[in-house]
Amino acid sequence: MIIIFGIVSSFAVLAPHQVVRPDGTIVRVDDQSSIPQELRGLLERLKDWRILGVCSPTLRVSQSLPGHVM
Repeated sequence: MIIIFGIVSSFAVLAPHQVVRPDGTIVRVDDQSSIPQELRGLLERLKDWRILGVCSPTLRVSQSLPGHVM
């Protein structure tokens, strides 16, 4: 039922050029970034100590799940 609702509601989403903010401005769509730009951004995020602090507990929990094969 949730999937059907998602499919039906996806038709209500407007294209970015049709979205107008309350102050009358139109939404601007940024250019698509390249793969090297995305990889540089990923490496920048991985340097942040908070991201590394979240990854460690997440990996520990996933290893303790039933059916997990190492």
